[in-house]
Amino acid sequence: MGRWIDIPGQLSRIERKINLLLQMESAMGKELDDLKAAVAAETTVGDSVVALLADISSRLNQALASGDTAALAALSTELTANQAKLAAAVLANTPAPPEPVPDPVVVDPPVPTV
Repeated sequence: MGRWIDIPGQLSRIERKINLLLQMESAMGKELDDLKAAVAAETTVGDSVVALLADISSRLNQALASGDTAALAALSTELTANQAKLAAAVLANTPAPPEPVPDPVVVDPPVPTV
């Protein structure tokens, strides 16, 4: 006599696996959206820092070219203040690394044989 196959049971297992894959896809989509938002925020912050450094460089070059020691002293004071603010902002806005998420384990029940 031949082997009896549990088609409803196999279909149920396939459906569970498909549902698990759909849940994983949904979670990955959210993680991707979060990553895109983080990259956009990082780009904005990076652009702000670049603009700040360009402004400081320009003002430093102007003060040096004119020989204005008072402007150099004022720029030095401002740089010290900005350095502390920038360091505090970077520290405050640097998230802790996320905990790793373990891969789900899918266990198929044994197929009965007759």
